[in-house]
Amino acid sequence: MLKSFTGRNRLLAVAIAATLAHFNTSAAIAGGAMEQTAPAAEPLSSTSENVAEVVVTGSRLTRKDIEAVSPVSVLGEVEIAQRGYIRTEEMLMHMPQLRTEQSESGRTFVNLRALGSERTLVLVNGRRLQAGGYGDAAPDPSLVPPGLIKNVEILTGGASSVYGADAVAGVVNFVMDTEFEGFKISTGASAFQHDNDNTMVSRAMDARGEEWYAKGNSFDGEQYKIDIAAGGKFADGAGHISAYLGADKSALLRMSARDYTSCALGSDATCSGSFEAGRPNYYFPELDAEMMLANDGSLVPYDDNLANWGNNLSMRHPAKRLRAGAFVNYEINEHATAYFEANFMRAESRNYYDETATFGMPATIRCDSPILSTAQAAEICGASGLNLAPTDSFTVNLYKRNVEGQARYWDKVYNSFRTVTGLKGDITSNWRYDVSFMYGNTTSSEQGTNVFVRSRVLNAVNLTRNGNGEIVCVSGGSCRPYMVFTPGGVTQDALDYMTSDHYIDGDASTYVANAFVSGDLPLTIPSAANPIALVLGTEYRKETFGTYFDDPQKQGDILGRTQQQDTKGSYDVTEFFVEAAVPLVENLPWVQNLSAELGYRYSDYNLSGTQSTWKAGLNYRPIQQLKLRGGFNRAVRAPNVAELFEPQSNGLWNGSDPCAGATPLYSAEQCARTGVDPGRYGSVTANPVGQFNQLTGGNPNLDPEQADTVTIGLVLSPLDRMNIAIDYWDIKIDDVIGTVGASTALNQCALTGDASLCSLIHRAADGNLWLDLLSGSGGYIAATNANLGAWHYRGVDLNLDYAVPVGAGDVRFSLNGSRFLKKFQENVKGVPGSRFSCEGLYSSNCNFPTPKWRHTFGATYASDSFWSATLNWRYYGEVDNPAVTSGIDAGINAQSFFDLSGTFSVGDNISIVTGVNNILDKEPPLVSLNLSTNYFNTVDGYYDMLGRFLHVSATVKF
Repeated sequence: MLKSFTGRNRLLAVAIAATLAHFNTSAAIAGGAMEQTAPAAEPLSSTSENVAEVVVTGSRLTRKDIEAVSPVSVLGEVEIAQRGYIRTEEMLMHMPQLRTEQSESGRTFVNLRALGSERTLVLVNGRRLQAGGYGDAAPDPSLVPPGLIKNVEILTGGASSVYGADAVAGVVNFVMDTEFEGFKISTGASAFQHDNDNTMVSRAMDARGEEWYAKGNSFDGEQYKIDIAAGGKFADGAGHISAYLGADKSALLRMSARDYTSCALGSDATCSGSFEAGRPNYYFPELDAEMMLANDGSLVPYDDNLANWGNNLSMRHPAKRLRAGAFVNYEINEHATAYFEANFMRAESRNYYDETATFGMPATIRCDSPILSTAQAAEICGASGLNLAPTDSFTVNLYKRNVEGQARYWDKVYNSFRTVTGLKGDITSNWRYDVSFMYGNTTSSEQGTNVFVRSRVLNAVNLTRNGNGEIVCVSGGSCRPYMVFTPGGVTQDALDYMTSDHYIDGDASTYVANAFVSGDLPLTIPSAANPIALVLGTEYRKETFGTYFDDPQKQGDILGRTQQQDTKGSYDVTEFFVEAAVPLVENLPWVQNLSAELGYRYSDYNLSGTQSTWKAGLNYRPIQQLKLRGGFNRAVRAPNVAELFEPQSNGLWNGSDPCAGATPLYSAEQCARTGVDPGRYGSVTANPVGQFNQLTGGNPNLDPEQADTVTIGLVLSPLDRMNIAIDYWDIKIDDVIGTVGASTALNQCALTGDASLCSLIHRAADGNLWLDLLSGSGGYIAATNANLGAWHYRGVDLNLDYAVPVGAGDVRFSLNGSRFLKKFQENVKGVPGSRFSCEGLYSSNCNFPTPKWRHTFGATYASDSFWSATLNWRYYGEVDNPAVTSGIDAGINAQSFFDLSGTFSVGDNISIVTGVNNILDKEPPLVSLNLSTNYFNTVDGYYDMLGRFLHVSATVKF
C-alpha cells in the first residue's frame, strides 16, 4: 500500500498514511482480487478525496469508478506496530466490532459482531484460511506472519455472496506485502506488570485460610519475537519473491500470579472451590451421607472442605511458535502471471491444570479392606451403619485431589500448512481471469500427563488380604494400596501405579479450487458514462475432519476425561457466483455518482443440499463531500465440519440445580418436569460447588441457518482533513446453529414444561445431575449442537478521522466506536421463556457481556522530525445483570483503559516502537465462577486480563 520512503520522514509518512487508511471507510474498489496493492492514502480535503484510490475488501470487481457499498475498516501496519503485541491474533482485540476467543485447545479466533467465530470468514490476500484444528472449524489467524502484514481489512457485512456463506458476520482479510523489497529484521520483547493489591480477594483468601501466593508487585508473562523478511526480483524482473521466517516465545503465567484470580469466586465474593479436596470427601449413597476425613483420621460430616483448584492453572500458556513461508509472482507473458503462496507454522504449548482427582468416582470397598481403620470400618459397616459382614462391600463416591502428585498438563503441538497456486492475467484489454487452488491442513498432537486411570484407582481401593496377610487386589493381579482414608497415607508408589499419560491426534484439511473472470460488458446505462462491470466464477471446496483417541480414552478409563471414539467426516460444496457493478447516473448536479452493486452465489452441498445467497446495494454521492450507501445481503450458512462431526463428550457447566436440596426453588410439579421423582422431591443431593454434567459435541443432522443483513451508511467530509463514516447494520439469523444452554434448558423446562427442553435433561436415579457419569450414578443435560431459534442483532458504527497542524507536525484524532442497539436471542424456537434481549446485559442467559457502546479513541502527534507519539483510550460501556441486584454478579461498570506508545527513527534504516498498554494497571472486572467465561473470575475477549503491558520492538531494514 505504501510507496518506499527514505530518511527520517519515512516513518512519519507511513504513520500518516496508515492512519488515514484505517478510517477510509468510503473507499472505492481500486483493484481486482483483494491481494492487489493499494496506493498511498492522501489527506482528505474539500476538493480532493482519496476514496477512489484504496483497495477494499468485499468485491472481485476491478473498476475504480465503482465505490463499495459495504463498510470497511482498515488497520494499518504502523497502528499494528504501536500496539506492541507479539501474536498476530492479538492485533485485533481492540477493535470495537471484534471479540477474540480462545478455545480449550489454546487456539485464538476472531468473532465479529459477537455472532461467533464460525460466522466470521478469515482471508489471507483474499483467499480462505483453513480451520484451526480438529476441534475448531474457525480459522486461527496465528498462521499469518506478522512481519509481512501490510494492513488488516475488516468488512462488517455483505460478503457472503462474494467469498462464501460463512461470512455471515463479515470478513477479516490480512493483506500481505507480497512485493516487499530488501531485507528486514524485527525483534521485540514484552511483559506484564501488576500491583497485587485487590483487598476483596485477599480477604476472601484469608477467610478460607488459603495459602496466599500473589502479593505486591509482579513482573511476568515475558514474550519475545523475531521476524525476518527478505524480498526482491529475479529472472530479469519477471519474478518477485517475498520470504519470511519468524519465531515467538511466551512464558508461563499461572492464576496464582494475580491476586484477583488466586481463588474461584462465588457469587457472594467468597472463595469457592472444588469438592475434590486434598483432604478427601466422601458420599455414601446407601447411607445418603456426605462425610469428610478429619485430621485425626475419623469420618465427620462434610463441612465446607473445598480445594482451591486454580493455583496451578495457566492463564497464559508457555508457548513457542515458528513460522516460515513465501509469496512468489512470476510474469510468464503479458497474459499470464503465475503466483504461489506457502505458509507454515508449528506451535507448541503446555497447558497447566489443577492436579488430577478421583472426580466423584464410585468405588466398591470391602468392609475388611486394609485401607480402612477399625473405627472407620465399624462406623460404615457396623450396626449403626450398613450392618454388613466383613467380607461384604459398600459403595462410596470418592472426592480426592492428587495434591501429593504433580499437576496435570497438556503438551500440544499444532502444525499448520497452507499453499496457494494460481495463474492470472489479462484476456483482453478490459477482461481478466484468475484461477487458483488452495490447500490448507492443520494437524495436532496432544498428550495429557499425570492423570488417574480409572481401572487402576478402583483396583487400588478395592483390596483385601490373602492367607499370608498380604494386601492383594480383589480383582486379582498386582496393585498398590491408595490410602484415601488415612491422613498423609498416600505413597509415591501408589501414585506411580495409578497415573498415566493419554493422547489425542487430530487432522483438518481444506481444499479450494477457484476460477473467475472479470471485466466490462459492452453495455452502458444511458445516464452513466461507464459500462457495467461483471464477475463470473466458480468454486469447489472440500472440508475434512478427524479426531483419534488412544485406547484408555475409548474405554472411558481416564478420570477427568470422557469416553471417546474416533470421529471423522467431511463435506464438499460446488458453487457458482456472479457479481455486477452497475453505474446508473454520473456527473449530474447533485448526482456525481449513483450506482448499484449486485451479487449471487449458488451453492450445492453434498450434505445440506442446494442454497442461494445474494446481495443488492446502492451508492449515492450527491456531492464530493458526501456519500450515502445501503445494501441487503442474504446468507445461508451450512454447518461446518466441527458442528457436524466433533466428538460428543461429557463436560461441566457452572450454575445451580433449582430442584436440589431440602428446599428446592421450584415446586414438586415443576421439578417433576425436569425428571425429579415426586418421592425424591426435597431430597435430591445438592452439589456443594455448583458444577454439573453436560454432554456436548457435534450433530450430523443439523440444518443450514439463514441470515439477512441490512447496512445503511453515510460518509462525509465536512472539514478539510476530516472524514466521518456512520453505518447502521441489522442482522437476523434463523435456525441458528448452537447449543441450548444447560441452565436455560433446566429452568425453562421447569417453568414451561416444553417437551423439547425437558427431553435434554437426564437425571440419575436419585435425581442428581453431577455425580460420576461413566459409572451410571450421575445425570447430565444434553447440550450438543442443534438448530435453535432466531437471533436479531442491530447496531451503529462510527468512524472519525481528523488532522490539524500543530507546531512542526500534525495532531491526528481518530475514533472507532460501535453502538449495540439490539441483541435478541431465541435459544429454543417457539418458547417465549428462551427469548432474551442481551444488549447492555450479562447473565446466565446472555453468554457474554455486550456493552451498548465500545470505542477506541486515539490522538497521535506526528512531528516532522524523527518521532511520533500516540495516546489511546479504550472504553467499554456498563453491562447489567437483571437477575442479580447486589454482589459481583450484579453487573459490570463502565471500563476505560489507556495506552501510550512512541515511535522513533534512528538514522535511515532503524525504527523503534515502545509503549505501555493499560498504563493505569487497571484490573479486569470480576464476576463469579457462574458467569466467568474462563476459570479466572473474568471475561475473555474484551478487558485487559493481566495488568499493565510493556513492550519494545526494533526494526532494521535495508
